Amino acid sequence: MPLRRAVPSPSRSRPFWPSFGCPRPTVLRFPWCRIRASSVVPLAFPPGGKPPTRTTPGCPNSAACKEYDAGACVTITTVRIFIAVTLDGATRARVEALIDELRNQPAAAAVRVRWVPEANLHLTLRFLGELDEHRTAAVRETLMSAWSQSPFKASLGAAGLFPPRGAPRVVWLDVRDGADRLHELQQEVERRLARIGFGRERRPFRPHLTIGRMKRIARRAERALNRTVEALDVPQTEWTVDRVVLMESRLSSEGAAYHELAAATLLRSRAMPPD
Repeated sequence: MPLRRAVPSPSRSRPFWPSFGCPRPTVLRFPWCRIRASSVVPLAFPPGGKPPTRTTPGCPNSAACKEYDAGACVTITTVRIFIAVTLDGATRARVEALIDELRNQPAAAAVRVRWVPEANLHLTLRFLGELDEHRTAAVRETLMSAWSQSPFKASLGAAGLFPPRGAPRVVWLDVRDGADRLHELQQEVERRLARIGFGRERRPFRPHLTIGRMKRIARRAERALNRTVEALDVPQTEWTVDRVVLMESRLSSEGAAYHELAAATLLRSRAMPPD
């Protein structure tokens, strides 16, 4: 009986159309590249009736795609953004001194904590992740419209680990004064984002300032670090919250670097982007 050649199933067969130079891990069953779910752009239909093609952000072969057929690929550029409240220089300096004090404690020195640089200290109102330029522009526009909230005072409270149960991942400072106003500010951010198609944040909002991050640590080291953090004497740190800032996070081997994309001033009829 003659041997029959195995015929691959349609779901596992290689795509009929070429992949236009896209890296193999990103090639689907059709010749367009995989993009992030948060990126929403219209498809570009190339000439000749060929299927539309997309490239992932930073696709190393995007130039090769364009050389194959003009208009055959759409290169999508995304940025990693979040909305936050920033601190003034004096408050950042006090928090940095507190981090230095904690860093030199034996319990903290025994744990590999990645301490937040002074320039990166902020209170996050909403993390949005990777967005394409169209959605980033929409967020900027809704953020820059007039705010009815007025500036207010906020201060930092006790230090702690998060989550309080289970393996801790974050060292933070709680917000003592101004927490209610920060809740109102965060709810206004949620309402504005909902108007442009974003879903609401499911996790409950608790205003805090992250000062360190860590990976999983031993139980004994965790208990020692928790005692050290809870015994930390946090100095009076009060500042005025008068801006809501759209930030970009750029990741590298040296850590994250934050850059202001726009800043809306509270209780102003017109908000201006930063210089």
